[in-house]
Amino acid sequence: KKTVDIPVIASIHCVSPGAWTRFAREAEQAGADAIECNVFIPPFDKRLKGKDLEQRYLDIITSIRAQTTLPVALKVGYYFTNLFKTLHDLGASGVRALVLFNRFLHPDIDVAAMKVVPGSGLSSSAEAARALRWIGILSPEFPVDLCASTGIHEPEDAIKQLLAGATTVQACSSILKNGPSHFTTLNEGISNWMKGKSFDSIDAFRGALSAQDATLGEAYERMQYMKLSFGDTDGE
Repeated sequence: KKTVDIPVIASIHCVSPGAWTRFAREAEQAGADAIECNVFIPPFDKRLKGKDLEQRYLDIITSIRAQTTLPVALKVGYYFTNLFKTLHDLGASGVRALVLFNRFLHPDIDVAAMKVVPGSGLSSSAEAARALRWIGILSPEFPVDLCASTGIHEPEDAIKQLLAGATTVQACSSILKNGPSHFTTLNEGISNWMKGKSFDSIDAFRGALSAQDATLGEAYERMQYMKLSFGDTDGE
């Protein structure tokens, strides 16, 4: 915080309820401008009901907001029974933004060694599709900012999310692969695309291809699958 002139957002990931509030307070005391709560509760307990899982997220946000005056963003996964309703409930919980979606390692199997091994630690551009779908669906009437995370490697990846309605995007794997100079590549690529399309600001095109248009809404949902599978049957 002492050496940079841009906002510093502290991203925290904890397990026990008390740790969330303690880390949030310490981040604020250290000078953070905002807090991102990276919450991931694996749905691997058959005794845990869907509504109880969702309530844990709400309880974490409530406890953190009681302990800090900083803006709070919530980073979540997609393991919910009704993802649409749950994201709306979380968006109405008092957070300033939702980050879609967090990414954790998937397992893989080494068939030669006959053992379970970690999957790829870095994302690919193809993984941006999940956030793209949900940001496109949610952004027209969502109560808080939406940030796209996972799969932002090229300027086009970021532009797509912004067109769908994202307020911001996050890049991680691409920076680890290419180094900090890749931020310049991303920003310059977005700027050059904007110049080519005669946009003078990101706000001028943000959400231009969201589900606010009913015909585009079909594209973000299942209709595109029907058309790709069976062709355009004129609604039959």
